Amino acid sequence: MPAPTKIYFSQIASGQWQDWVQVINVSNEDANILAIARDEKGQTVWSGEKSLRPFQAWVVPVEPVSVNQELSLTVSSNKPLVGERHCHFGTEVLAFPGAAPELRNVGRRLFFPELSGPCLDWIRVFNISDQPALVNVISRDLEGAIVRQFNTQIAPLGFISFSDEMTGNVYGSLELISTQLIVSERHLHYGEVMKGVAVGQLGQVLDPPTPTTIYFPQIAAGNWRDWVKVINVSQEEAKLTALARNESGEAVWSNEKSLRPFQSWIIPVDPITGQKDVSLTVSSDKPLSGE
Repeated sequence: MPAPTKIYFSQIASGQWQDWVQVINVSNEDANILAIARDEKGQTVWSGEKSLRPFQAWVVPVEPVSVNQELSLTVSSNKPLVGERHCHFGTEVLAFPGAAPELRNVGRRLFFPELSGPCLDWIRVFNISDQPALVNVISRDLEGAIVRQFNTQIAPLGFISFSDEMTGNVYGSLELISTQLIVSERHLHYGEVMKGVAVGQLGQVLDPPTPTTIYFPQIAAGNWRDWVKVINVSQEEAKLTALARNESGEAVWSNEKSLRPFQSWIIPVDPITGQKDVSLTVSSDKPLSGE
């Protein structure tokens, strides 16, 4: 699949959060870059241009504009590019790659395998199209039962945000189904403010082809603790197999599970690692998602 020439960042944060965005021309020719920041209604509030030599980087100077308002950022180029965003506040750091259809993190059906009821979940959804997007939001519990469901409309090139109150403070999963292409971020916060931990994720695209096998390169040994959750994202019962292998590729552990539609399985991987790392492969006869 070709590298993208346009990438999207759902959020440039306001207030005390500090954002840092870097993009790179990954071609062997000079590139002309255009960055556009927009407000929640899709209105342009800032733009900047830059010419980049092959593999030269540009730290996009968008932060002064975002001090008093939340923004999105779109960066386009006449040559292939990639980018990333870091958002900082105290000990909390959120990191996101620039999203693009070519990178399989832009789509019409997005999925987050986890919502963590005891912690704080915050979701941003960015409509990257020039038409209004109608988005169906569905939160489910671990057994796959719907806890909350609501529709929301997003302006062309605009965005919305919501948190736990809207999804029912559920320990489960979140699905977004849109009439237009969207990008979505999940921010998970736990611990004290400015002294806690933040985890950032982009929504996983479930537009076809949806995977039936997923891979985790590391299940860590020693004092590290691993937590792996997979979900049957089909409307039929699924049969799953989890297989752990050592560094030589030899199978050292396996397990099987049947899952109802949208039911979760937290795979009991920790006891198998011992003193050496392993990898984990999870396959299914139906589409699945996991983290």
